[in-house]
Amino acid sequence: MEGASKIMIRNNVINAFVDVFLQNCDGVSILNNTLIGNTMQDPAYYPVGISLNQTSGVVIQNNILYDQPDNVIYVKGNQPISGKNMVFRDDGRPVSTTDTYSPVNDLWGINPMFVAPATNDYHLQSGSPAIDAGLNLGSLVPDDFDGVSRPQTAGYDIGAYEY
Repeated sequence: MEGASKIMIRNNVINAFVDVFLQNCDGVSILNNTLIGNTMQDPAYYPVGISLNQTSGVVIQNNILYDQPDNVIYVKGNQPISGKNMVFRDDGRPVSTTDTYSPVNDLWGINPMFVAPATNDYHLQSGSPAIDAGLNLGSLVPDDFDGVSRPQTAGYDIGAYEY
């Protein structure tokens, strides 16, 4: 997406070579998504979960980035506001990002415990560390991908699905 402003990307399950690409955008919010990569993709072609190029005012919160083969979040330009994103690779290799992205409030290397990722079921299992671990985004994300209201228990879940 290029040149967009004041849009919200929320409650999506995206399985793509590049899940979210923003260039010259302002005020974009990426909230409670489940972004799926493929660890078999060749990093030489720059697959990425979220790519930000010369953006400003971007908010990235409560997302699960799963099996991203290269940079999980690539930032060229302004640092996004982020937090409570969960990042995991099921092949045991470390997750990576650019030196300019700061995952200070993110949960890296923690398995979200999906029901059946091999069959594209990215709902959370009982006991998932993503349950009740998200930021309270209130009216910005009042429900999940299936239309279930948030929160269902003590707190907001990370990802597109509320347990």
